[in-house]
Amino acid sequence: MHLVVCEPWRLVYAPLPKCASTTMINLLMDVGGMPSRRGPRDCPRKTISNVGRGTAGVYELRLGPDEIGTVARRLEAYTWFSVIRDPFARVESNYHNKLNRYARRFQPLAYLLAYATPVWPGTSVEAWQAARIRTIQGFIPFERFIHGLDRHGIDWDPHFAPQVKVLELDLVRFDRLIHMEQLAEGLEALFRGIGRLAAARPALESLRRYNASRSADSRSRWTPELREIVADLYHEDFAGLTSSRGFSGLRAA
Repeated sequence: MHLVVCEPWRLVYAPLPKCASTTMINLLMDVGGMPSRRGPRDCPRKTISNVGRGTAGVYELRLGPDEIGTVARRLEAYTWFSVIRDPFARVESNYHNKLNRYARRFQPLAYLLAYATPVWPGTSVEAWQAARIRTIQGFIPFERFIHGLDRHGIDWDPHFAPQVKVLELDLVRFDRLIHMEQLAEGLEALFRGIGRLAAARPALESLRRYNASRSADSRSRWTPELREIVADLYHEDFAGLTSSRGFSGLRAA
């Protein structure tokens, strides 16, 4: 399990891929007094032995299943939160931003052709990656992608896995799960709840999204059949997250 701990404000954040995770890590580093220069990879990594032992600043943890309970007990007084997303929107975002991961595993020829495309001098990394994705989409239309998920499953990569599994909801209960569709309001409520809204406001006002993807084109290609496939694949998310809308006052088991 991936966690980011903000010691100054006693926050524990569980990143979910394609749910504003890069944006949130940068926000926590900002409010925690460690502004990121290049993105979340600036966040130092600690081991479980450092947790609750006077460690300062903002740091990330990568935990095995047998370590989650220990960290939950050590940080029981902290506010645990994450950002969740409508499963349909998350699938669309993966198609427009992480299709290379799918292609590398299941359509390697499309992946190799996309990455063999020459780069024009001066092209940014983001523009180059977007061009690669568009090339792969030429081989894997949206409908084929959804049928591919149905055939191959979704547990092979955390970007595609059910959110309830990435969050280990059978082991961890959260104080707040914020819907990405209401991110600004949810973050205000979070910081207000810990008495830090005034201090967080400058960071919130300068908040920007990283790794954003456009999904408008694929929305027009949703069919009842494709929606039914995704609803079945992500039935745990629809049942476990939708039923808990609001998400105040949950915690670690």
